[in-house]
Amino acid sequence: MTLCHYQELTNIEAAALMGVTVDALESLLARGRRALRAALADLRE
Repeated sequence: MTLCHYQELTNIEAAALMGVTVDALESLLARGRRALRAALADLRE
């Protein structure tokens, strides 16, 4: 998430830097967002 959001790299650039496909990067981003959402929900309870 840091590469795309804070360093403002495109998904293509971030995937190339990480050595993964764009599809894999998008899957990792989605998984990270779900984990963050769950962690924040736990804090609110």
